Amino acid sequence: MKLSLLLATAAFLAIFTPNLAQAQIPLNGRLLASRQISMENRYPVKSVSEVFKDNILLTMFHFIRGKAVISRKPDWNIVGKSFDYTLTLNPGAVFAFHDGLLPEYKTKTTITTNSHFGSNEGFKSDGYLYGDGVCHLASLIYWVAKDAGLDAKAPV
Repeated sequence: MKLSLLLATAAFLAIFTPNLAQAQIPLNGRLLASRQISMENRYPVKSVSEVFKDNILLTMFHFIRGKAVISRKPDWNIVGKSFDYTLTLNPGAVFAFHDGLLPEYKTKTTITTNSHFGSNEGFKSDGYLYGDGVCHLASLIYWVAKDAGLDAKAPV
């Protein structure tokens, strides 16, 4: 399974889809950048890659799509189903992967995952930490935003 991110139009339209070939660019939209990563081989140990993939999908399913259902036991059959998701960020608004905003962004309209990536939110651990792997999603978003020429910061 691949996770794709496309950026279209100056207003920042992000389309997340498991299959890049199925992605639709909006009418009158202009593709600014496109990147994808495999979620099957994020780490050399298969079981660790599975945890990464599940945590990425949980972030996409519950938090980025605004369907935050805090549960220690998410329904992984539903979380793992294919979906398309669109996020529109208007000019001047900010997307932050978590709620730890830099001071210069605290007064702007912000869209965030609203997650702290802990076990109490259903995130899995590979034995190291809960929520492991979601950094790959954050990196994908950063990577394609930079490719599109958008202002993107990753201070850590």
